[in-house]
Amino acid sequence: MATIEDSRGSQASDRTGNGLISRLRIPRNAFPWLVLAPILLYYFVFLIYPILYAIWVSLHLWIIENPSASQFVLFRNYSDLLLPTSRFLDAFRNTLVYVIVRTVALVPLGLLTALLLYQFRRTQRFYLFCVFAPIVCPSAAIAVLWKWLYHPRFGPINAQLAEMGVPRQGFITEAGQALYSVVAVDIWQHIGFGAVIFLAGLMSIPEQLLEAARIDGASRWQLFWKITLPLLSHTTLFVTVITLIGSFQVFDLILVMTSGGPGYATYVLSYLIYNEGILRTDMGAASAISLVMFAIIMVFTVIQFRLLRPRWEY
Repeated sequence: MATIEDSRGSQASDRTGNGLISRLRIPRNAFPWLVLAPILLYYFVFLIYPILYAIWVSLHLWIIENPSASQFVLFRNYSDLLLPTSRFLDAFRNTLVYVIVRTVALVPLGLLTALLLYQFRRTQRFYLFCVFAPIVCPSAAIAVLWKWLYHPRFGPINAQLAEMGVPRQGFITEAGQALYSVVAVDIWQHIGFGAVIFLAGLMSIPEQLLEAARIDGASRWQLFWKITLPLLSHTTLFVTVITLIGSFQVFDLILVMTSGGPGYATYVLSYLIYNEGILRTDMGAASAISLVMFAIIMVFTVIQFRLLRPRWEY
């Protein structure tokens, strides 16, 4: 008798619980939004809102102490960038040179390094560590090291040049060499990034394709040009886009090594934003420059996706 009553009680509780669950049941189409809510909130707080706020600030003569008193000037901050007294054009020219040199050098060097590392088997991890180690080091520390190496009087590089009969070079103290000297340090530091990505792409290529080509009599150059390089198109696109974006964002090396000098020889857009927004507290001009740089990066990225769009799959 007790067993029958217990079973009836459990059935009643189950019906009550099921009824409660049915009343609290979430609509099926709402579940994806609940899953995406945290990441959408993150993007809104840390990406969308800062961009919208920067646009709003760029349309004002912003007063940091009293933002409500800032004067609305529409596109004046943007038009002032083209004035002869503005350093924007110099910074844009230097940035363009920096981006082109760094990207054109890093992508092929990364691929070449990956091809060399791919030949090693037992010692591959050791050499990969040696190539990748500079990326782990802070850029400020790298800049201090190379600032000493580049020293025109006491630097070891000039000491070696003097022993070989080559005149001492100014490097970061000469306007014609400063920007390229900083680019060289940047390339040395980040060559391991492209090497690691390209090495992963090389290791993912099926060995059967290469072996079949060897049996057909393909040379090493034909293997690389006809099989390896086309199958690395996705990897090449990724490395190129990331390298170009990173080139636009250079700041630590410029700040520590040259501070934009000598003169305006190493003034780049990121350093100009720092100078206008932090040192001169002109947040309206700094926001305008940052948005222009954002638009430039977007244009370059779209062009790269058009030109380097992968045409091969495996």
